[in-house]
Amino acid sequence: MAARNWVLAVIVAAGLTLPSSVCFAEPKIGNAVTINNEVEAVTAEGAQPLTTGSELYSNELVRTGGGESMAQLLFLDNTNLSVGPGSTIRLDKFVYDPNGRSGSMILVAGRGAFRFITGLQDSKSYTIKTAYAAIGVRGTEFYVLVKDNEVQIQLIKGHVIVRTISQKVVLLEKPNVVLTVDSKGNISQLEIVNHPIVDLANLGPPVTNYASLFPPATNVATGGDAYYVAGGLAALGGFITLELVEHHKPASP
Repeated sequence: MAARNWVLAVIVAAGLTLPSSVCFAEPKIGNAVTINNEVEAVTAEGAQPLTTGSELYSNELVRTGGGESMAQLLFLDNTNLSVGPGSTIRLDKFVYDPNGRSGSMILVAGRGAFRFITGLQDSKSYTIKTAYAAIGVRGTEFYVLVKDNEVQIQLIKGHVIVRTISQKVVLLEKPNVVLTVDSKGNISQLEIVNHPIVDLANLGPPVTNYASLFPPATNVATGGDAYYVAGGLAALGGFITLELVEHHKPASP
């Protein structure tokens, strides 16, 4: 007869301390759709190369090499992020509940070229931060080009709200408008540019349907008798679930 073993299934919420036997891992938040040349994910454990299909996790820094190195990344909520050559961007925060609870996505762009297309979450859930301005999204597609002394934002469709480090706020509503913010947070240009300020043609058309390409996140890290489902925190938006689960093991001979 099979012996019964009870395990504690845990989804973590902030402010709670659980026994050290629980093994924590950053939640899976998406996958790489297209990888050209040299692209890597950097964590506290070091750098690992990304390839087409590689999984993405919270707190990873995605870094591309020079030349034609670039990446197209797709997140669980259908958000598409394309990263140009010589770029770095941190996947700072991602909380997504497909059942409609509140979520959040924060990306921190260090340098380089990016295209961002929002997914299924409420548009107010998305923010891209740069050294000179933060970009609030209102359901949209746009390009970001981060240089040493300025950042450029080009709206393709939808709306974005740009708040500079000098607390100037600009709403972009007109397609192809390019806003340039300098290193002091001043707005130095606002003009129409009828071509993308970022060339990502080698990545192909943007992909925005995660479910058709990848199965749901099911990464499981184990430690002792406790199980932590890495995708669960993103899926439940930070709510806590503590549940005793009956787990059957074959009886010892």
